[in-house]
Amino acid sequence: MKSLTNTLTDPVYTAPKKYSLYDRLWLKIMNDKRDLPFIHLLIKIHLSVLPVAILLFTPLLSGWWWWAVAIPYFYVSQLYFKGRFGLMFHCLCHRKTLKAPFQQPFHTYITWIICPLFGHAPEGYFSHHMGMHHIENNMPDDTSSTMNYQRDSLKDFLAYFFKFMFRGVIDTIRYLFVRKRKKLYQRLTIGEYVFILFCIGMCFVNLKATLVVFIVPLVFARLVMMLGNWTQH
Repeated sequence: MKSLTNTLTDPVYTAPKKYSLYDRLWLKIMNDKRDLPFIHLLIKIHLSVLPVAILLFTPLLSGWWWWAVAIPYFYVSQLYFKGRFGLMFHCLCHRKTLKAPFQQPFHTYITWIICPLFGHAPEGYFSHHMGMHHIENNMPDDTSSTMNYQRDSLKDFLAYFFKFMFRGVIDTIRYLFVRKRKKLYQRLTIGEYVFILFCIGMCFVNLKATLVVFIVPLVFARLVMMLGNWTQH
């Protein structure tokens, strides 16, 4: 049997020798300095993804100029930042990043304003992941369980994915309702259907931008999450 070394190879947080004034301002209201990279990531998103997403809805760009901005935007937001944001938001759901009274407004803002840019309908990830998935742990009552599928079958994966796409939210709402997790099923219901209505409304404002900024990322995010679930369980 091969002996394993005790050397840790996973990335770990390495504190800088000296924090900038900006970092020190954040650290005053943070619970754990190891979460500071999340703040840096959010700043990058606010300086790059968010303003361009807004720009795509304006009349300032048209024709090929619009596509010249939209294509790099999609690459940066959905292929470069998406994985980083997803891992960060997973951590933000599990732990309180900021001290009271800053935590709740911070988490609400990320959930409702930033999450949709990466394909997460408001309140959906938290309600599904924390209120159901961690409790059921892929067992039969888990609404995203892989147990009834043949894991090396593309046909089964497609059936699994489309079931989640079209029934996942409803099944999760039903799960939370039956188990009397009132706050979670209310949050999930409001977040999901407000987002659907928002996307419908924005289609009348700018169909192309709504597809690129919100709808395609939503489908892509749910595909990625189901791929992750499929390979991990």
